Amino acid sequence: MIYFTKFILALFLSQIARSVPQACGDIIPPESPTPVEQFNLPIPEPTVVTLNNKYDNRDGLLKDTACSNFYPPCYKFSNIPTFPHIGGAFDIPSVNCDAFDDQPSSNCSECWLLTNSENDHSVIITVIDHADHGFDISDAAFKMLNLTCGDQVEYRTVPKAACGLY
Repeated sequence: MIYFTKFILALFLSQIARSVPQACGDIIPPESPTPVEQFNLPIPEPTVVTLNNKYDNRDGLLKDTACSNFYPPCYKFSNIPTFPHIGGAFDIPSVNCDAFDDQPSSNCSECWLLTNSENDHSVIITVIDHADHGFDISDAAFKMLNLTCGDQVEYRTVPKAACGLY
């Protein structure tokens, strides 16, 4: 009977121990969900990044991009809080379809975290234009990532507050 009681007590205490938050350095059991699984975050996939010097021009005009109705209203590239870390993204339509209804594209002014997986250098950019594939970014952002021609980055969206937008 004593062994049976110890067995039940051990089972009970092991369940309590599993519910206590883990401290730094604790071993995480393999059945624990990763942050990606836990919060249902998309797993970043590598994509290409190209360099476009037009996004380094502080006097560049948003009216000349696919996001001409950028919100909040900015007229020059230099008015965007993340300037010169701006560029184009694959999820922005190539034609400004918004011109007909004066509403900005839902993807305009998105904030993206780009990470060079080779060296762990990252940069947050605000997208203001279309890119045919992946991202088309300023020279300044390209240099922050320490990229060379043909390198790929991992990417994920981040809250607009990270770009100084609301």
